[in-house]
Amino acid sequence: MRIGLALGWLSGFDEALVQGIAAYARPKRPWTFDRCYSTREQLAQLVARRPDGILLGSSDPVLLTWISKSKIPIVNLHPCPTRLLMSFVSSDDVAVGRMAAAHFVNRGYVHFAFFGRQDGEIRDERLAGFRSEVKAFGQSCSFFDGKKLHSAFADCKAESLLAEWLRSLPKPVGIFSPSDEDAWIVVDRGKRLGLRVPEDVAVLGADNDAVTCVFGNPALSSVQTAGRKIGYEGSRILEELIDGTSRRRVTLRVPPVRVVTRQSTNSMGTRDELTQRALEYMRAHLSETHGIDELIQHLDCSRRMLERRFEATTLLAPANAWLRFRAEEAVRLLAEDEVPLPLVGEMCGLNTPKIFSKAVRAATGFTPLRFRRHAAP
Repeated sequence: MRIGLALGWLSGFDEALVQGIAAYARPKRPWTFDRCYSTREQLAQLVARRPDGILLGSSDPVLLTWISKSKIPIVNLHPCPTRLLMSFVSSDDVAVGRMAAAHFVNRGYVHFAFFGRQDGEIRDERLAGFRSEVKAFGQSCSFFDGKKLHSAFADCKAESLLAEWLRSLPKPVGIFSPSDEDAWIVVDRGKRLGLRVPEDVAVLGADNDAVTCVFGNPALSSVQTAGRKIGYEGSRILEELIDGTSRRRVTLRVPPVRVVTRQSTNSMGTRDELTQRALEYMRAHLSETHGIDELIQHLDCSRRMLERRFEATTLLAPANAWLRFRAEEAVRLLAEDEVPLPLVGEMCGLNTPKIFSKAVRAATGFTPLRFRRHAAP
């Protein structure tokens, strides 16, 4: 069976898609791949070669309308207009935005902003999710539309407006961008203005493109979308379309995996000294069964004083903040390591199966076992 593979081949997300496709196809399925870029010219050549099916990565409505008329089974691995009669599997971008906002809330931020350049559904849905989560905590989100900007200085007026916007934001502020390249721009422009990253401006991207993130200065934190899962599920649906076992149009949105934390958000979003010390203690004591009594002893303050100042300068109560840090660590271990599930809970201070399961479910929407399968299909 010959499968057309028309992806961008430029980003970490597309690389993850390929890994998921390979996990489904190898070693049991005799698939051969006919590879091209997702441009009109190359897709026309691919269609002329009549593959059995096509896995496509495009959000261009004109291109998608044209190729949907080819009568070849197609699954698109990017969001596409719902009016098209085409199956697609994509990231749940509203959930991506909500996860980004929760990452900042967990670190004590009360000021939030969004910088995005791309037009279309991905940016809009990630912005909508980010705004909705921030609004749930009674906060608002500043927005800058950077579609006239590129990686290098291009439009002088747009650059001037961006500089004015970054200076005007209350500090410290958590800024989310719908892609890692956009996050790189925010870090670059912020540092040129003399802003400290992450102390003044904490920056979070999305899709966890390793090259962009690791070579950022500082290295960029990013929401890891479930590219492998999307590639795997898209391959499964395409095989059903080719075999005729399914003829219905399938729409599947896959939740993100987690936030991969690097230096660009490795700070606390409060300048209240007592609250900052409390947050730092929480992050340093995830595996122990320490509680609020040990915390106030370390801080040399009363419980009432801690709760009053903590809740006045963040959006969480101390115990809730600590629980969310523990859940973050549990999610990291479930995604990265093969630590047995019961030990994961113990290593994060979530010492009963019920508490462990409830914390992971609150953070991801999955039970621990289902999340581990989601993170690495």
